[in-house]
Amino acid sequence: MFLKTTKMTWCGAKVVRTSLVGFVLLVQAVSAQDQDGQENAEVQDGLKNALAAANVLKITADDGQEIERMQDEVYLYIDPIRKSLEGSVWVWGTQGRPSALVTLSRNSDVVWFAEVVSFAPQPLQVRGSKLTGKLSLNKLEGQDAPAETAKERKAQLRTIAQKFSGVQMWDNDGRTGMQEYKLRCREKPVLVYEDADNKVLSGAIFLFLYGSNPELALILEATNDGWQYGFGRMGWAAVTVEFDGKKVFEQPKLELGRGDDRYSMVFLPLQ
Repeated sequence: MFLKTTKMTWCGAKVVRTSLVGFVLLVQAVSAQDQDGQENAEVQDGLKNALAAANVLKITADDGQEIERMQDEVYLYIDPIRKSLEGSVWVWGTQGRPSALVTLSRNSDVVWFAEVVSFAPQPLQVRGSKLTGKLSLNKLEGQDAPAETAKERKAQLRTIAQKFSGVQMWDNDGRTGMQEYKLRCREKPVLVYEDADNKVLSGAIFLFLYGSNPELALILEATNDGWQYGFGRMGWAAVTVEFDGKKVFEQPKLELGRGDDRYSMVFLPLQ
């Protein structure tokens, strides 16, 4: 393995964490894999070791039942400008529309951040925080009807997603004040699913990125009645989204470290 690793204890769990240099190599390798579609077992094995800390975060339904996490991460990034290191995105919920997306990142050797966005139909509990809000889905008019096959619908999902565009208001360095930053919708979804219980023929989750840093999740679904979409906050910045030049979504800025009814930031100190 090309990774330099360090064993440590985090929240009572023994984990293996890559050095920052090793993680940058992982990001570059996974980005190359993203472009050519080739599997790289060495990178994947190293990543699982590097991000084993995801196992310590538990999310439960309101009745106390723990929600199962997908085994592997769905996205990997690093953002030195905004000091998000060793970043990854994980999915809670293994069938159909997921219950939650979680971004794990750190900006020091002391604290990790877990940013949780709920897509669940019921309240979620995350380390003392309760997320009670429900996903709002809107009908998308003026598009071709969903295709007959899953393969064709997947292509339609990717085409429609690129018609969305986002803008974020953020103070990058804490000194220059709020500025406007364009967000790009990543062409490749981080998750594709079917969900008969919610009458979803094909669904996908796309990420809006600043550089490689995820700032907003787009959920896009094909049903027998057409297309529907919704969003999930992945940070506390203000964001506006347009579809074909028309504003379809707006989220306000949150106070640093504060959440809302579908978004929570959890601090995970290293021990």
